[in-house]
Amino acid sequence: MPNSKIFCNIPWFELNINNDGSFDLCGCQNDKIIGTPLGQVWNIKKMSIEEYWNSSRMREARLKKLGEIPDAMCRMCQLKDELGYESPRRKENMKSLVFLDSFERSYHQSPNLSRFHYSENNQGLTETTVHSLHINLGDRCNFACRMCNPWASTPLQREWKELGWVEPNTNFDHWSDDPTGWANFMGYLERHPGSIRVMHIIGGEVAFIPKFDFLLNYLVEKDIAKNINFSFTINGSVDYTKYFDRLEKFKRTEIGISIESIEPIGDYIRQTGRIKNIMSNIEKLKKERPNNMSLAIRTVPSILSLPTYASLIKWCYQLGIPIDNSMLVNPLWQQAKLLPDNLKQKVIEEVSAVLNTLPKTENKEFNNQKDPHKIDVSIRNECESIIGLAKVPTPTDAEQLRKTCAEKLNQWDKLKKINLKDYSVELYEFLSAYGYEGHINA
Repeated sequence: MPNSKIFCNIPWFELNINNDGSFDLCGCQNDKIIGTPLGQVWNIKKMSIEEYWNSSRMREARLKKLGEIPDAMCRMCQLKDELGYESPRRKENMKSLVFLDSFERSYHQSPNLSRFHYSENNQGLTETTVHSLHINLGDRCNFACRMCNPWASTPLQREWKELGWVEPNTNFDHWSDDPTGWANFMGYLERHPGSIRVMHIIGGEVAFIPKFDFLLNYLVEKDIAKNINFSFTINGSVDYTKYFDRLEKFKRTEIGISIESIEPIGDYIRQTGRIKNIMSNIEKLKKERPNNMSLAIRTVPSILSLPTYASLIKWCYQLGIPIDNSMLVNPLWQQAKLLPDNLKQKVIEEVSAVLNTLPKTENKEFNNQKDPHKIDVSIRNECESIIGLAKVPTPTDAEQLRKTCAEKLNQWDKLKKINLKDYSVELYEFLSAYGYEGHINA
């Protein structure tokens, strides 16, 4: 019998393709093998999806989910579970009708039980095919976000090299530009046109990735779109209505818009973004979207965004768009638990004030956090998860990590000729005690 705190059905149904073509379990994993020697071994440029699906790495992953030792790669879901928040693991298990509150009974009644048993008795092998694809389709982007990495942003590639955070000769070639990698991907779609039921695309920013247009056209022209729940994440900086005529052909479509704050600090976190313009674009998306489309705000709560999170929650609730957060795990120096006690208390009080304005909800059972029809429950869950995050104890190595945060931001801001003080006085005062100065005008 699997452990209810560990079991996850993702290795039987989902596959993640990182920006460099390396394979991982899902998009929520921390410490992915992207940019590592291991990532060059398990890579779509080196093997087909079918070959990887029953490789030794995937067999081991399935057996881990059936075992008793938590996977170190799954820290984000573990953190969400600890805070009582809807974790992707919990949500994915529901697709196999496996429920946390009745785990043993529902696991044994799951329509996929025979598949789990097959893997358990056959060294992790599976007879399933990939049901869900999580695809990093390109790295072209117009933003340089603080918690992102150069594999997903062309501006960050330039900046990190100038900062000396990566070697000057680091290669960020993308798998979708590689003829073999792209042939292996498209070949799988052609050989298994009926197996894909879920497809999620991230970048980069999809509006600047030509393969996004190509893939949309292919799925529509091949009449595959009608069977697919299609989602993608954007930064909200451009007009996306040009895709609506094709997106309405899918069974269901979801757009996740990545923002961190509606206050000035939002522009500091997502560099080159203009939050007021992005808010206008989001309002336009909501007004003009086709009937099969839903929206969600995608956040990464961090040391920089948590102090102003309450105003973001209020805005989303007023607009009727749910929030789906991904708790920041890496980089360690941006984790929200590094905030000082006074700012944590401010977050607790402000988010609690928002929580107290929400209608009372009787059902505390699992809720699809992105369901716009249950916005009261979703926003209540978001408030409670952020309050829980603000209550996470300060780690023993906090002082060193705060110094690292101040040092990194100081170096970065001097390169960009900006100063944190112009975006958040309270964060500036906090980090200046650890050595932050930022750019100072002559």
